Amino acid sequence: MFDEYDYPTFRTEPDDFRNMASPFFQFINSSCQLTLQAISTQLLAFYSTTLITPKLISPEQFQIQINQLVSGFIENTAQVFLNSLFLVNNMTRANMLISALSSDSILTLYPGYYHRAYYDYEYVYDNIDQVYNGTLSVINCDCQYSSWCKQHAIVYNIDAITYLFVIPGIFIGCYIVETVLQSDLQCFYNFSCLQELSDKLMISISESDVLSLNSSRYQMDTSMLEIISNLMVEEWNNRTSYSIYFNRCQPKSCTATYIGRGDIVYIVTTM
Repeated sequence: MFDEYDYPTFRTEPDDFRNMASPFFQFINSSCQLTLQAISTQLLAFYSTTLITPKLISPEQFQIQINQLVSGFIENTAQVFLNSLFLVNNMTRANMLISALSSDSILTLYPGYYHRAYYDYEYVYDNIDQVYNGTLSVINCDCQYSSWCKQHAIVYNIDAITYLFVIPGIFIGCYIVETVLQSDLQCFYNFSCLQELSDKLMISISESDVLSLNSSRYQMDTSMLEIISNLMVEEWNNRTSYSIYFNRCQPKSCTATYIGRGDIVYIVTTM
């Protein structure tokens, strides 16, 4: 429904969780798929890598070199993925593209003009959380100057004024990418927190929907930036075989050198 100026009679605040819940989780899901794709692509090149040594090395030296190769692969894969992610994000920022969520700026219909010209207004987010401070902070973060502005995501009452629930760890900001990267999933590890959120959103959940810390190496307050920087991987399985390496080298002979000092009996008998 709209009023005489074509303004909607029902509105939600830009920091209302209802506005960004769907793209928030869509981005996490897409990141999981993209990191898996990046790993698979880099593995094709990694599997073609040949370990060449001038001579047969010991099992200890073999494991050290393998660990270095694997560590380099993980770091390189993560860097390639993050470079691609931030390249697209920086292009969006540099070209001043407007978020589909109207979270960085909003096109509003000005009622005083016959031709209904559109004007661009910037949303301003508190750099210091206003919920914790109790009042609006004097330090503001403007999306025009930084795309990393944030404040806590809130579930509002239908009047768009009254707070129903401030979601721990979840933020809203200029763009969905920076918003997710600065957020964590602590509420989804806590049944009471998730229960309260679902009650305010009028959806049903069960205890099986709660994330378990026992099945993850990450902490409940680990930021999504850290998780994605680790390619969303829980554990790397490094399975290498020294025996395969040994057989591939096919040494024809093995030599050993012994250095020692002869005793008096040896010296007398050999003179």
